[in-house]
Amino acid sequence: MPGRHTTSEMATGDTNCNLEQGFVPFLPDDVALQCLYRVPAQSHASMHDVNRKWRDLVKSHEFHEQRKKHGTTGHCVCLLQAIPQSELQEHPMYSVSTLDERLGTWKRLPPIPNITSPTLPLFCRFAAVSGKLVVLGGWDPITWETLPTVRIFNFSSWTWSQGADMPTVRSFFGCGALDNNIIVAGGHDNNKNALRSADVYNVDQDTWDSLPDMASERDECAAAVLDDRLLVISGYETASQGDFLRDAEIYNPAEHCWTRVDDMWTLGSKSVSPSSITATAGRLFAFHLNQLLCYSPKTNAWDVVDYVPEGERGIATPVCATGFGNSIIVTGPWSAEDKSYRTLVYKLPAMGPGDDFRCKGHWDMAPLDGDFLGIAQVSCVVEI
Repeated sequence: MPGRHTTSEMATGDTNCNLEQGFVPFLPDDVALQCLYRVPAQSHASMHDVNRKWRDLVKSHEFHEQRKKHGTTGHCVCLLQAIPQSELQEHPMYSVSTLDERLGTWKRLPPIPNITSPTLPLFCRFAAVSGKLVVLGGWDPITWETLPTVRIFNFSSWTWSQGADMPTVRSFFGCGALDNNIIVAGGHDNNKNALRSADVYNVDQDTWDSLPDMASERDECAAAVLDDRLLVISGYETASQGDFLRDAEIYNPAEHCWTRVDDMWTLGSKSVSPSSITATAGRLFAFHLNQLLCYSPKTNAWDVVDYVPEGERGIATPVCATGFGNSIIVTGPWSAEDKSYRTLVYKLPAMGPGDDFRCKGHWDMAPLDGDFLGIAQVSCVVEI
């Protein structure tokens, strides 16, 4: 049929599909694929059951990339959030809460199968790669053991899988995704020694490799990806715990090296959660007290963009933030007295790449759901 030959490279890839059968009877493959690209991500798990060809297609990296190209993906905000606790529950329990940005609905991901604890690790880190949520490290909530584990949730199949363990056991490290790789850097080991080491995880190959060490040890550092580089900001060294560094280091994968930026963080890091720094729309943002700040590479300074609303339509303290497109998502407690957590969405004003902020953006509160008000520790956005 016309069109099949033109889509063979995308359709086969690693899927080993038999193109002679076609994706949809009596339809050219190029037309059928246009239809399949538009199936909502929530229905992808059902597509796995149609036939082997659909299953292999939906599982392929190419399918996700083509959906992005055709503008048919959506965004899912993921929070490491406490589950409502019963009186009989001895230990805090955390799971992944998700907010569909289009539908405004909250869900909870299924628990990870075949693990001794029914909860996700405390203080783990999140990263998003090709429609997958990757959960790295953290503490066992019962034994407080530092875990090297890697768990991957595939939104297409709605299932968890286990990745290769991190080669270095580390807590409170920086983390960011570059293409199909995830870089972890800094943190501290089981003896509370701050680390300067960094490792990179290839999600498709399920392999880890070492990266060059950073110049400084960086425990409780912040990390963000900007302009295809990983920024590791502040943190403190073993000999000066709690005395946060003012500089940052940037990893450039093309040159396979780190460079230092002096005096990049001068705002008093003790008041800032490492999870409250994020990059989106080609800019680096941070929440400090009740301020939303944007970093200016030209001046090596942070400028106040806006103020976080308080009261009934706001939050008291920004705890974790993430961004996508032209939006920043921030979560924190409603007030010092009421510890229920709420999520705000900040829509950035329309700007060109080099424009300064000439007007403020717009704040909205995400829909409230009584089952999703627990303490949140970290967040990220997965394009699905």
